[in-house]
Amino acid sequence: RFDRLETFLFTVFLVPDATVAHMPFRQKDGVVTHLNRAPYHMLADDVIALAQSENWKLSRSEVILPRGQILFVAQPVRER
Repeated sequence: RFDRLETFLFTVFLVPDATVAHMPFRQKDGVVTHLNRAPYHMLADDVIALAQSENWKLSRSEVILPRGQILFVAQPVRER
């Protein structure tokens, strides 16, 4: 649908492990994130798996964002 899209930037709140993912989690800045309601959190492995399943190359940025969000950069893998 977006044939010319080259890069997609997005942010997520991450949790450290699968056990914590099922509970409300207090991020470093104090915001409480949740698995099933806003503000949402995810496991890093799930973010990676989702990107790979849709044929996107993913990298995690080291940019420090407000509220402890993590910036990811996704680029579509195109057949040449």
